[in-house]
Amino acid sequence: MSSVGSPSSLELNELDWLTELIELGWVPAGTCHLYAGTCHLYAGTCHLYAGTCHLYAGTCHLYAGTCHLYAGTCHLYAGTCHLYAGTCHLYAGTCRRKCGLRKDKATQEAAKVLAARKPKKPVAAPKEPWLHG
Repeated sequence: MSSVGSPSSLELNELDWLTELIELGWVPAGTCHLYAGTCHLYAGTCHLYAGTCHLYAGTCHLYAGTCHLYAGTCHLYAGTCHLYAGTCHLYAGTCRRKCGLRKDKATQEAAKVLAARKPKKPVAAPKEPWLHG
């Protein structure tokens, strides 16, 4: 019985490869800034949702019963949202620091060799219709 959502050995292999590159201080700067940028976008959207949520919660207190339940859920969602945004900023910061690293020539050469070893993704097996009958 396989667990849904668990990384395959190939994905783990790819993760190891990336980790090795990062430890060498070699991270593709463009990719890194893309991640950081996307991260800030998510964090911004998250704060917007949290703000809207507090507005709804405030209006909700003017009413009763079910409305208070909704307000409670809303505050929980806003809290989770801020946590996610915080993690996102941390990740973006780490990413920028990694991008700024400059290593000596020997390390850069080692990183190039390692980059050439990147695992290739296998071709997906064909879906047999009789399997999903």
